[in-house]
Amino acid sequence: MAKKRALIDAVLSATRSSGIFTQDIEDFPQAKTKAIKGGGEQATKAQLQKIFRIVNEMDMPTDVAKELMKMTFGVERSTQLTKKQASDFIQDLLMLKEVRTMDEHNHID
Repeated sequence: MAKKRALIDAVLSATRSSGIFTQDIEDFPQAKTKAIKGGGEQATKAQLQKIFRIVNEMDMPTDVAKELMKMTFGVERSTQLTKKQASDFIQDLLMLKEVRTMDEHNHID
């Protein structure tokens, strides 16, 4: 467990994304989720392709993306994501990408 937390901490520190993701999500109380239209359906091929494209554009190692997905949604593979989870993960990745881009611009200035 310590090794896992160290890996997550390293990723969050290196990407400066601790404001977006947390390594202690299992410590939060489980919220009761309401049924959302399309929430239980499997992620679409287009959603999965978008996830892979964003991860590649960010040069994020696949195992890091998998760990973020596992921490956030509790799934081992992207094909296990629901449509809602895939949509949320895409939004998280886009936000992380934007933060990294802003950070790069701030270091150049």
